[in-house]
Amino acid sequence: MFESFHKIFSITELRNKILFTILALVVYRLISHVSVPGANLDAIRVLMEGSQVLGAFSLLTGGQLQNFSVVLMGLAPYINAVIIIQLL
Repeated sequence: MFESFHKIFSITELRNKILFTILALVVYRLISHVSVPGANLDAIRVLMEGSQVLGAFSLLTGGQLQNFSVVLMGLAPYINAVIIIQLL
């Protein structure tokens, strides 16, 4: 078993791809804990408890709907909104 891992990590291109994938997953999980600024998280949680459909959607998104995460909204709209607000 350890021989297989040694073979995988001895190939530099494959090692770099695996490490990049692990790094991307770690960054994604860290960013998923950042909530959208100005969002009322208490109201969102109350809404989530009252609706089974939203609860199921939250399960599919990994709980990001309860946090109202930046990742849930997507990074591009968030970055565009920050730039527009700064320009205003």
